Amino acid sequence: MPTPLHEVPLLSQALGPRIFFKRDDLTGLAGGGNKTRMLEFRLVNAVKEGADTVIAGYGVQSNHARQIAAACCKLGLDCYLVLTGERSETSFPRVISF
Repeated sequence: MPTPLHEVPLLSQALGPRIFFKRDDLTGLAGGGNKTRMLEFRLVNAVKEGADTVIAGYGVQSNHARQIAAACCKLGLDCYLVLTGERSETSFPRVISF
């Protein structure tokens, strides 16, 4: 989806050229950002190919995991996240279904 550009006049004044920020945080999907842009292309292809489930692995505190879970939910895809990381002193994998 298109997201707005916001001009930042004070930074532009300090550095010289007109500077704009692309507001991908306004995509409306779990905080947005550049990961949402990438998922937009990858998941559209998955849906076109008839996929109904996404399985993805990330670190336990991954922002990308949150993004893909939200995108799958929005598209009606089953999502299984395999999260790895440390909790207390034990390293463990966790599987969460959305």
